[in-house]
Amino acid sequence: MATFEQYVKDQTDHNQATSDALNDIASDIQALTDLVASLRSAEGTLTAEQQAVLDELDSKGGELADKAKALANVTPPPAPTPAPAPGPVAG
Repeated sequence: MATFEQYVKDQTDHNQATSDALNDIASDIQALTDLVASLRSAEGTLTAEQQAVLDELDSKGGELADKAKALANVTPPPAPTPAPAPGPVAG
């Protein structure tokens, strides 16, 4: 059985990896949002098909952002509480 200290280390490492992954997702979402904004402000006219693709990218980026925000509210279950050590037997 893993020691308490090992559990804490493993959970801390897991939490950091999860945080790093969420930060990567947030960066990707921001890059997508910036790209869509730059395309929207570009000079010229988009075809109806290009506009539909741009609108879909914008919508999907918003959905991803919402999912990432929801993940921030997810917490892992608490660690199991160890049983107390048996006390001396009264006699």
